[in-house]
Amino acid sequence: MIIKDFQIHSAGGWTTEEATIACNSYTGRVFFSVPQEYENIICRTNADAFLVAFIPIAAYINEDIIIEGRPVSERLKTNIETILLPAFRQMGCGGKSIMIKSETTDESTRGTKGASGISLGIDCFYSLLSEKGIQYVISLIDSPKWEMAENRLCSDLFVKKRHKIAGELDKTYIPIASNVKSFYQELAHLHFEQVHTFCHLACPMILLDGIHDYYYSTGYSNQENRLDFSDTSHYDYLISEVINYPSFRMHTSGAEKTRFQKTSFIADNQLAKKYLEVCYFSKKRMQEKYINCTKCNKCIRTACTLEVLGELDKFSIAFDTELYQKQRSKHWGHIRYSAYIIKDVFAKEILQEAKVRSFHLPADSWLFFFREGIENQIRKIKRKLYHGSRHEFTGTN
Repeated sequence: MIIKDFQIHSAGGWTTEEATIACNSYTGRVFFSVPQEYENIICRTNADAFLVAFIPIAAYINEDIIIEGRPVSERLKTNIETILLPAFRQMGCGGKSIMIKSETTDESTRGTKGASGISLGIDCFYSLLSEKGIQYVISLIDSPKWEMAENRLCSDLFVKKRHKIAGELDKTYIPIASNVKSFYQELAHLHFEQVHTFCHLACPMILLDGIHDYYYSTGYSNQENRLDFSDTSHYDYLISEVINYPSFRMHTSGAEKTRFQKTSFIADNQLAKKYLEVCYFSKKRMQEKYINCTKCNKCIRTACTLEVLGELDKFSIAFDTELYQKQRSKHWGHIRYSAYIIKDVFAKEILQEAKVRSFHLPADSWLFFFREGIENQIRKIKRKLYHGSRHEFTGTN
């Protein structure tokens, strides 16, 4: 994999940094665009952000990374080679050692400000309310072409909402439009869960001349971390050791707390009550009455946690509390099933806290527990029959 031809240009109120990615027979341009008022903090001297964004792809497909035209920070390169790449191999990612071929630079701290993401989930709100060093909040906007960035900034409700919330938090909001996510699927067929920490870290690292500390809202506590390539959240603690060098520092914000503890921490906050966004479908619900659908797994988990805390009624803007009450037994049946059968750590914690607090679960939730199990088994049987019939029809073995 070759990363080369770095360019920076401005148009339509945006400043874009881009480079060519050449891998096997594929060649494409990856870009990161920020509002032009922040062009003075774009890093123009090293390729650290591009290296971090593409290292999981290179490791997965067993390709050396060759960077031409810009150096990378020497400490970052060493950390990747001595910590991250061996961990990738331990996780079964790739079959051989790869090399990073580039010039290096020994740079000192340049940026001074702190930043964080603004996804508006539980982990995000915990970071925004607990970390004192955050001045910038950043969100990644998928954009297939950089020319579309200006229109997205003006019309995207996702961007407008985060701009408004950042103002209420007394933070500066920086949207970053990029096509980087498309490369994970194009080059390696990787799911976003397998790379999201690296993708989100590349965004503030594009702004190294202004940002030094990035408070990454990790989803799992230190006790729950493990080397598991299925989701970078499982090993954020290790990534934070790698992304720790003179020019930049990643902090795993919230790693000392469990999800239940973080929910408890934000439950009294007025902004969280107005804007908490945990739903799988939240980006599609901008015009809906309630922010969250109150039916998907993440909504159920959060609403049940808030009920155990005695705070759910106060989140009537975020959740459809009437719908929740109608389906309460079903939801608690789902939590039981997730905890006992799927072994979901968040569901297990909810049940544990409910027991500690003498919170009584609806007795008929057991009926929904068994019903969910039966329905899952039926779906598995149907999938097997479907695939079997396809093989028979196509003549494959």
